[in-house]
Amino acid sequence: MLMTSSHYETACLMADRDLEAMTPGAIPLVGDCVLLPEVGNAVYIVTDAGGDVVYVGSVARRGTVRSRLAEHLREDKKRSTWRDVWVVPLKAGTQKERVRFLEGRIGRRLHYRGRLPSYRRALNVGGTASAA
Repeated sequence: MLMTSSHYETACLMADRDLEAMTPGAIPLVGDCVLLPEVGNAVYIVTDAGGDVVYVGSVARRGTVRSRLAEHLREDKKRSTWRDVWVVPLKAGTQKERVRFLEGRIGRRLHYRGRLPSYRRALNVGGTASAA
């Protein structure tokens, strides 16, 4: 699916009250990812040079989305195909299970066909979102 500003806004709305703030849009994955926000809880959507979604992931740990993406980019294939990232920053107090739930929910909305948390395993913790 081609990622657009409208899709990003939808992803942010899905985060509901857990959303920290929207970022300006797609952020280029260059160098050591210094342009990325320093948030520890986030869902991130990676696109290729054509703007198509190639990966949806999340981070919910002591490190930041910047350090997590830097880990991904150590792999040659990802470094050569990943171009931009759209970050849905979540509030610092968002529980890990809720972050994973949102990763799965947003990924499914974007029709990402890779591995995502299952609704059966991921909990709808701390929010009002439904599994639909």
